Amino acid sequence: MDDSNPAPPPSLDPVPTEPPSHVKAAAGARAQRLAAALRDNLKRRKAAGRAARTVKPSN
Repeated sequence: MDDSNPAPPPSLDPVPTEPPSHVKAAAGARAQRLAAALRDNLKRRKAAGRAARTVKPSN
């Protein structure tokens, strides 16, 4: 082999950087809305379950 002209080294892909702050802010806001919706849904389901159990017919 001829070592006078070696092949160039393979180009390395740049390390992915953090997403821009506006992307992180949008994702954070979405996560907060989702968490709030889940909490509200859980509260509604608990309240509905309590109301349904108190109206049992007496046999």
